[in-house]
Amino acid sequence: MITAILTMLLAFENGARPAYERQSFAYSFDFYDEGVKIAEILKRIDYPLPCDFEELASRVGAIAAKMHAEAGEPVLCHNDFYGPNFLVRGDEMRLIDWEYAAMGDPACDIGNFVAQGSGYTVEQTLAILPLYYGREASDVEKRHCLAAVGLVGWYWYIWAMYKEAMGNPVGEWLLFGTGCKALHQGRWKPFIKKRPGERSKASEGHAMGNRMHNVSVFSTFLARK
Repeated sequence: MITAILTMLLAFENGARPAYERQSFAYSFDFYDEGVKIAEILKRIDYPLPCDFEELASRVGAIAAKMHAEAGEPVLCHNDFYGPNFLVRGDEMRLIDWEYAAMGDPACDIGNFVAQGSGYTVEQTLAILPLYYGREASDVEKRHCLAAVGLVGWYWYIWAMYKEAMGNPVGEWLLFGTGCKALHQGRWKPFIKKRPGERSKASEGHAMGNRMHNVSVFSTFLARK
């Protein structure tokens, strides 16, 4: 299944589509820039951000700067390329939900696939790259794709807080793994800041969720490179 999924992604990004779809589009999507915009909104409305939010944002900013410096030409990306957006029936597979489709860094589609619930470790992520590239990935490509996992995970984390702030909490969808559930149950409250007298929001549940795990683990790995 993973081979079929990555083959679909590679064919899409390399232009195995009708001629009109291989054109450059005016709309682009940058996960870091869009995440910063959402974070500014959360600050303006005084949303109770985690205590280490700024430290994490700074780390992600450094990762994004390196990604921008070594990025190639943008291509048309899906930008929400993960499990629930695949429809499979027998040998047929369809990719749905094109709301975020735009020109961008193709590594971010790999980042989406890994960051949004795959549970892949750094080693497992590196292991799938030859399926995508059709060859052994270079050191630069490996670093770039790992960086994309952290960056994309950070964006969806910010997005989830925004949805909650707007009265549309995503609930259990954010709670991947026991560490996150422990936080949601109140055992990690020191890591969250809140207004005096205010009950902690669901951000206590997702602050240590799967997406944040991806940002921390993958960015820490990159810092050693």
